Amino acid sequence: MSEGFGVYDPSASQVIEHVHSIIRHSFQDSPSHDLHVQNMELVQCYVGTEKPFWEMPFAECGHLAPRGWMAFTWQELSETSLSLKGRLPSLHAGPSTFPSMKSW
Repeated sequence: MSEGFGVYDPSASQVIEHVHSIIRHSFQDSPSHDLHVQNMELVQCYVGTEKPFWEMPFAECGHLAPRGWMAFTWQELSETSLSLKGRLPSLHAGPSTFPSMKSW
């Protein structure tokens, strides 16, 4: 995630912060936890599929997602070998739980 002369892309550190926030708040009973879940559910509803949006290529389905940091994170993760895995919000699921970070 760096480009010539060791100059780092600022979006790389932003994506790391976003993923860290998703994972960190997945284990807390807090308003932030609820907001993260609501944000993922919103993206899932806009994408309109039962398959978790994290598992879908952003290039094919990202245009359906509302603009925001969740869509940005999805887009940036789609361009790496990293993904979020685990039970995620879906259109028919029961209680949502957060994913964990996995490397392919």
